[in-house]
Amino acid sequence: MQYFSWCYLEKLIRSGLVNELGVDAAIEWLASAASYYQQDYSMNDYHPNRVKDQAKAFNKLTKPNQLKMLSDLSIAIPTKAAKKDLIKIYKNHLAQ
Repeated sequence: MQYFSWCYLEKLIRSGLVNELGVDAAIEWLASAASYYQQDYSMNDYHPNRVKDQAKAFNKLTKPNQLKMLSDLSIAIPTKAAKKDLIKIYKNHLAQ
C-alpha cells in the first residue's frame, strides 16, 4: 500500500498538485480517492447515456465479434440476423 501511495504521490508532484495543496493534503486526497474506489456503487443507477454509448461501441465491432459478445452474454440470437438487428437486441439487453 505504501508503494501505491508514493507512486501516485510522485505523479501528483509532477502535476504540480502537491505544490498547490501541500504534501499532507495530497496524501489526504489519495486516501479519500482510495476510500471512494473501495465503496460499492453497484446499486446506483447508470448514467442516462450508458445505453447509447455502449451501443455505439457495439456497433463498431465486426459482426463475428458482435455475435461472440451476444453469445457470451447468453442472449438468444436469431439465425441470419443482420448487424442492425444485433444492435437492437444488444440495446434491449442493456435497457433491462
